[in-house]
Amino acid sequence: MTREIEEAMNALGHYNPTIDFAVSDQGDRLTVNVEPGPPTRIKLVDVQISGEAKDDEDFMRLIRLSPLKEGRTLNHNQYDSLRSGIRNLALQKGYFDGAYKVSRLEVIPELNQAIVRLHYDSGIRYQFGKSTITGSQIDIQKVQSLQPYEIGDDYQVSKVGQHNQNLSNTEWFSSVFVEPDLSQVGKGRELPMKVSLAPQVRNQFETGLGYSTDVGAKLKFKWKKPWLNEHGHSFDTSLDLSIPEQQVTASYKIPLDDVLKDYYVIQYGLKNVDRSDKKTLESNLAFERHWVLDSGWHRTAIFVTLLKTMSLTRRVS
Repeated sequence: MTREIEEAMNALGHYNPTIDFAVSDQGDRLTVNVEPGPPTRIKLVDVQISGEAKDDEDFMRLIRLSPLKEGRTLNHNQYDSLRSGIRNLALQKGYFDGAYKVSRLEVIPELNQAIVRLHYDSGIRYQFGKSTITGSQIDIQKVQSLQPYEIGDDYQVSKVGQHNQNLSNTEWFSSVFVEPDLSQVGKGRELPMKVSLAPQVRNQFETGLGYSTDVGAKLKFKWKKPWLNEHGHSFDTSLDLSIPEQQVTASYKIPLDDVLKDYYVIQYGLKNVDRSDKKTLESNLAFERHWVLDSGWHRTAIFVTLLKTMSLTRRVS
């Protein structure tokens, strides 16, 4: 038990604790008294980044924000966090050849002092290379337009995540996986990218039952085709039925060159209301042009034409 207590105290920067054990007169209770002793303070923090990450501001910020500072009490978790943080940041930013030349925590218990030494050589920063797309039922140019980076851009894992998200947001695919081809590390600065896709099912159905005081029992049915052709067109329709009201809506989406930000939508709606005092039937057709701006604003131009409307008011005696 003494060893476990000492190891726990060491992790918090106390290398000279005093540990006493006391047993109760009945022999059924053990009391442990721990005096932590003087803290072990950091005498020197020697963190060096070499290679192409030497002047990378993200590494400088990580080191600057670390709580490991000269004069502070040593904490092993803080040391481990900085050591792993440097390595993880290197992988996120494409320094795939990075390695520690020195990774050492030196403790001098007699002097209650510690020295932190972390020397990391990042090597080169890799760049995005050519993408190989497999499993797509959609035109390759449409799929490539969803790539948020160009060949030769510095590798950034956040861009890979954005690429995955862009592909998923189209709803064309049941599975999406974008990754660098790490087997090519060391064979050139540009790292090929692998885009693995699987088509979404062509028909999706959804049904539901409900009840409201306005119309009573309701039936809802939805039918969606996430992709109709290699151009990525999609179609969906919904049917809402109750005794006094029936409504059908359908929409057809046509993506343009910038698939997620630039597209047309054609919508048709038909609604019939048959109540005791009034009966109406109307239908309309709408043409919409959508733009999603880089600022995040969504701009829409809509042209709506009323195809047919009929209204009949019943006289209640």
